[in-house]
Amino acid sequence: MRRQPLTEVRTPTSWRAEWATLHDDGRLTVEGQSLSRGADFFEYEWAFTIAPADIAALVTALGGLDGDDPLALLATLFQAESRVDLRRLLQRHGVQFGFWSRVGD
Repeated sequence: MRRQPLTEVRTPTSWRAEWATLHDDGRLTVEGQSLSRGADFFEYEWAFTIAPADIAALVTALGGLDGDDPLALLATLFQAESRVDLRRLLQRHGVQFGFWSRVGD
């Protein structure tokens, strides 16, 4: 398993982080968590999962070539853009993915 940090943003009232993991079984996940304090505490977590068979399509969607490291390509994308709409990118390029999210307390 290899993990790549993608973003981490801290302010006095919030924290947001995203990271990608290439798992031993070949699937890739991009996960994130957002915490904020205001009048109430708010937590949101999410995860995109891309099956091994769809990694090549992800690499192409990220502008890479066959054999390029998807974690490095994701890191480059997240460094270049202040806010990445991963769902939109995956859908626009026809990359199949699973999605999970939860709002905490």
